[in-house]
Amino acid sequence: MLGEGQRKDHFEAGFDLNYAWGWLSSLRKVYTGETVTMEMPARGPQNGNRPNGNRPQAPRTRTVNRAVPVSTLFATDSSEYAGLAPGKVKLRFTTNHDEHEKMSPVREFQGQQGSRAAFVASTYIHGGMLIYGCQEVGYEGKIHFFNYCEIDWNANQELFNQYKKVVSVFKEHAAIRKGEMVPYPDRDFLTFERKDASENILVVINMRDVQGNATIPAAWVGKTCTDLITGKSYTLTEKELMRPFEYIVLK
Repeated sequence: MLGEGQRKDHFEAGFDLNYAWGWLSSLRKVYTGETVTMEMPARGPQNGNRPNGNRPQAPRTRTVNRAVPVSTLFATDSSEYAGLAPGKVKLRFTTNHDEHEKMSPVREFQGQQGSRAAFVASTYIHGGMLIYGCQEVGYEGKIHFFNYCEIDWNANQELFNQYKKVVSVFKEHAAIRKGEMVPYPDRDFLTFERKDASENILVVINMRDVQGNATIPAAWVGKTCTDLITGKSYTLTEKELMRPFEYIVLK
């Protein structure tokens, strides 16, 4: 039973899952950065340019946008699940009927590839999976919940097929849905294992819009693995070059 909210006491009242709004907030910060106000040093008299007795200027401030480390997502995940009984689930999502009225995930998460990476990060790390109708075909407009909206369900078949594959792998591998999650914190890559008694799966997601080298956990270096999404074979090295917003799900 789904609770329409995010409070932990929903579970105490008998609900089985509720919305992971904290996760969505943290995910957005990883994609867009966060705005911070920085205090600049005060400037006083220099080299006799000001008359004696002049007071130093008051401290100045400036607003800057600062990148948020991807590793903060692990802290959010831990916080959302802290104290929950086994079997209780936070429903992870990148959009829903409230959010698509403001902006499509394709626009919010920097394109189709960025929105797919956000979806894999949200659903494979820990917990439930929510797909809001139309995100799987990359509809870029706003959808007002109580108004008619025409959607071409045959658009963006490549994106649709990627969503199908991501969901299929999620359903086929219990380790992804219910297994232990082992984090490997990094500033730019979301890297974690999902494992149970029958299998270990390594997920690596480039959460940035530039290519970069992902650090592979030492226990996986030298292993030959198959990407469950693409079927591609990898013999893993210490660093793997990954395209912007690329993700690999290795077994």
